[in-house]
Amino acid sequence: MRKIYVKYGLVFGMLILLLACQEDEETYRARMMREYADRVSKQRIEIEKNAKSVIKKREERNAKGDTVALASQTLQDFLPKESQAYTQNGVPINAPSHMNGNAFATVEQTYTAGNKNIRLTIRDSNKGVSAHAGIGKSWLKKNPINNKKVKAGYVLLAKKFNAWEYFEKKNRRAGLSIEVSDRIFIEFIGTEQTDTEALKALAKQIDLQKLATY
Repeated sequence: MRKIYVKYGLVFGMLILLLACQEDEETYRARMMREYADRVSKQRIEIEKNAKSVIKKREERNAKGDTVALASQTLQDFLPKESQAYTQNGVPINAPSHMNGNAFATVEQTYTAGNKNIRLTIRDSNKGVSAHAGIGKSWLKKNPINNKKVKAGYVLLAKKFNAWEYFEKKNRRAGLSIEVSDRIFIEFIGTEQTDTEALKALAKQIDLQKLATY
């Protein structure tokens, strides 16, 4: 009889433990759902905030009649001449383009140092803001990456300009993207690199503060 009591006691104890585990699992799921909802809510608020900032900048430029992209020559004046043994290779390329009714002014310049190459592109849009508007703020919130294939992360240039850098370790390819005033997008792409330092050195030759005033 005593054995039966012990047996039922063990079973009862196991049932209590099982129910407790189930309650813990339910509590865990509820907490995860709340955390997910909080993250989504914060992301939505941030997106709406960025959108309002972009719309405000567009309205400010429209009010001034400033609805055309900067002249290619103006963008060309901001191209670096040289840095860290990198020199300009050929003349700048003006590459105006059209997309969805928007006209873009674009200049490209290649820099070389032996077998190393860096291509720089500066682009402005005629609609007050570019397709890249607000992307700089998203870089600020992205987590840095460092694995066997790539190293990437956020960079703050000239105290207030958002940038994103990456280095692909296997193929020695590096990149640096900069957003200026939610409308001008600057991109460096380098080959045969060991890091992003040469790209950032060239970027420092661009007067971002002055470019942001146009």
